[in-house]
Amino acid sequence: MSSPKLPPLSSPPATRLCFSRDLFLFSFYAMGMPFIDVAHLKKKQIEGDVLSYYRQKTGTKVQVRVESCMRDIMNRYDTPSSPYVFPILRDGATAAEMALRYRSALSYHNRLLKKIGCMAGLARPLTTYVARHSWASAAYKDGVNINVIAQA
Repeated sequence: MSSPKLPPLSSPPATRLCFSRDLFLFSFYAMGMPFIDVAHLKKKQIEGDVLSYYRQKTGTKVQVRVESCMRDIMNRYDTPSSPYVFPILRDGATAAEMALRYRSALSYHNRLLKKIGCMAGLARPLTTYVARHSWASAAYKDGVNINVIAQA
């Protein structure tokens, strides 16, 4: 039995696997943005071609240039009535509801990433952390200043 194939990136988001793939790629493109920050990312944090946010974990301000590949992913999941970039959290929820929804989304996302990793024949499990670590490794290899890598 052959593994199912994910639609190409240019196709509409047909499945949750596509959504997880796109979130993984967005995280990588956004300098390894942690999943918690992707989940909490609001449209108002993007001005022109600059995405600015404060890391949930450290409070550190991070600014990322929005590339066309990132914009394509954001546009694919745009919900005009939501302040959030991605349909993970819901506006108007209590802090407890937001925390529960976030934990559930992270767990589900990582399960789907592991499935995608298996479909791709990867030897190691694919997780949200892999996007962060892969960006940092690629940036280091390309000679990006270590302070920029540390900030991200």
